[in-house]
Amino acid sequence: NQKDIVDYLKPIFIKDTVKYNQRRKGISDRRVYYSLLPSTTGVPGGGSALVTSTNISFYMGDRKKTTVSELYFTPYTNFQGRYVFPLRSNIWLNGNSWNLLGDLRFLIYPQKSWGLGSNTPDENGTLINYNYFRFYETALKKIAPNLFAGFGVNFDHHSSIHAEPNQGFFESLKPFYDTLNPTSYSTGYNLTLQFD
Repeated sequence: NQKDIVDYLKPIFIKDTVKYNQRRKGISDRRVYYSLLPSTTGVPGGGSALVTSTNISFYMGDRKKTTVSELYFTPYTNFQGRYVFPLRSNIWLNGNSWNLLGDLRFLIYPQKSWGLGSNTPDENGTLINYNYFRFYETALKKIAPNLFAGFGVNFDHHSSIHAEPNQGFFESLKPFYDTLNPTSYSTGYNLTLQFD
């Protein structure tokens, strides 16, 4: 069996080596597993962001017949007014009878726009602020081995949309911004066929 550094360090920190060896062999009575990983990354247009990735895995049925379900929560900020809170889910019910796929997001998302075209200097960007809420959920029923069919709903909501005045190309598009609705909704349905 291959070993990595974690295999050598765990016996030092885990006193009950019987439970440790059971976990290594996949024998565990735990129902929920989780991990947390903070990190930093670069942001397009410059700057940096703090990202925290949390993963929760659990079983919704018999482990021998049910795929592990997962929730991913990866909030981040760029320390300049941008905050993103995404939660994605992939839930398998007992015996993989249903697969529930979810995408829930809330964003406070100021970003620059340089209009159409290329070679626009950075100082000509216009800061556009908006909030965004997304709710996508799809339910898939098992209809054959590894084959699922189902439906879902997709909902998007943009709010507090406004451009910062006297920046970049704002003045040339001011008539457009004056008529811009600061809120928008879009809703749709989906039919899905999935082979997994």
